[in-house]
Amino acid sequence: MKFGLLLFLGLLVASCSDTVLDPNDIGNGDGNDDPASGNDLIFFNQEIFPIVQGSSHNLHSFSLKTGAITTVSQQGFISAPPVGNKLLYIDDTIPGSHRLYLANLDGSNKSFLLEDSLIESATLSPDGNSILYSVTYPLDPYDPFSIQYSRIKLVSLMVAAPISVVVLAEDADAAVMPTFSPDGKYIAYAKLEVSGFDKVIIYDIAARTPIDAGINLNSFSIDLEFDWSADSKQVLCLSTDVLLYDLASRNVTALNFPTEAGLPTFPVLSQDGKIAASGFTTGGVAMHSDIFLYDGRTWTNITNTPDSSEVLPHFSRDGKRIVFSAIYGGVDPFTTQVVPSSDLKVYENGATRTLTQGMIVRPLFGR
Repeated sequence: MKFGLLLFLGLLVASCSDTVLDPNDIGNGDGNDDPASGNDLIFFNQEIFPIVQGSSHNLHSFSLKTGAITTVSQQGFISAPPVGNKLLYIDDTIPGSHRLYLANLDGSNKSFLLEDSLIESATLSPDGNSILYSVTYPLDPYDPFSIQYSRIKLVSLMVAAPISVVVLAEDADAAVMPTFSPDGKYIAYAKLEVSGFDKVIIYDIAARTPIDAGINLNSFSIDLEFDWSADSKQVLCLSTDVLLYDLASRNVTALNFPTEAGLPTFPVLSQDGKIAASGFTTGGVAMHSDIFLYDGRTWTNITNTPDSSEVLPHFSRDGKRIVFSAIYGGVDPFTTQVVPSSDLKVYENGATRTLTQGMIVRPLFGR
C-alpha cells in the first residue's frame, strides 16, 4: 500500500562532539539563547488516545535550557519547522475541513489564515511571506482514506498585495510533501501517480517550471518532507536508498544506507551537512527502527535499542542535537486496546536522554 509505512508511523506516532555543553548555555553558545535560534525549543505534537473529535492533537514546546513544557495549542498539529519567531500549524479537528493558523512560538498572537479540505502538511517560506501546503480532497469528507486527489498550494501572505494562490502539479493524482529551499527559490515535492510511477519534482518558483529530478519513489519511501542543504544546491531524497540530488548537475548520489540496517526512512539533513535517518527492520509482523547517523563515509547506529523504535529524527540548527520519538507498546486505559506510547528524546555529545513522555509525534527544532 502506497501510504502503508506512513500510516503505520502516524498511528504509532547529531553529531558526536567532544565538547561538553554548558547546561546554562544550550543553544548558540552566547549564554543568552534566543527561543527563535532553532537550538533550544523543540516543538512536538502529542497524540490523544482515544482519539475523539476536537482533541486529537495538542501542540507543545520543550525548552532544553529550562526544561519547561509550554502548550502552544490544544487543537494544533505542526508538520514543518517554525521559521524565526513564527510557527504555522494545522487545526485538524473539524471533519472534512482543516484550518491554518500563524502564531508566535509560545502560541500568542494567533491569526487565522485559511481553511481548506484535509491539509496534510504546511510550511512557511524562509522569509515568512508565503506558505506552502498539501491538501487532499477525499471522495467522502468523513472518510480520510477515500482519497480522490491531492494538490500543493503556494499562497502569498504579503500584506501589501492581495492573497494569491498558485496550484502546483495539477496533472498529478497526488502531490505531497512540499518544502522550500533555504533561499526560497525552489520547492521540492513528491508527485504520485495511481500507476505507481512516483517522482521527485523540483519546482522553480520564479519560472513556474517543474523539473523532474529523475528519482522514482517506491511504495515504502514516502517521507514526511524533503530536506535541503544550507546553500540550496542539494536535496535529500529517499528511494530504496538515501539520495542526494544536485540541482546544478542534476546528478544523484546514493549514500549506501546499510542493508542490515533495514529500510531507510525519514532522512534529515543538518545545516552543516550531517545526515540522519531511521532504519526499519521487520520480523514477522513486528517492526523495529533505530536512528543512524552518516558522517560522509559510514552510517552509525546511534540508538541501538531493541526494546523501542526510534523514528522521525530532526537536527537543531547548529547540528549539535538530534531530537526524535522513541516508540513503545502501551494500553489505552479507556478502551483497554493496545496502543503505542512514545518518549521525546534528544541525542547530543554521543548520548541520548529522555525529555518527556506521552505519545510524542513529529518533534521539530526551528529554522
